[in-house]
Amino acid sequence: MIFESSTPAAGATLGARGCVSITLSHATYAVHVNDLPIRLTAMQFDLLDYLIAHRDRVLEPGEIARQVFKTQAANAPQLVRVHIFNLRRALGEAGKVIETVRRRGYRLGRRSEG
Repeated sequence: MIFESSTPAAGATLGARGCVSITLSHATYAVHVNDLPIRLTAMQFDLLDYLIAHRDRVLEPGEIARQVFKTQAANAPQLVRVHIFNLRRALGEAGKVIETVRRRGYRLGRRSEG
């Protein structure tokens, strides 16, 4: 899959050549998947926003916890894992673009098809 992004000021958009399009608007706090509105909690919105801003880069759970959830708690990896799970579920099929990189963290990026 190949992803494209618009400028953050105009909202962030990921497109995969007809496969999936995730649009996040900072102005309205709205998220659309393939032009259909998706309801996210504030935490899920912030997490998706952070993943989009740093896509194709592996993000460690500790970094996500500090930057998105503003915590350095000992249970940060579990906290992040639960929020990633819930975000994937909220995004439905589009949630597959959130990759788990074993023993490293997460990234929003390419998914091999087939």
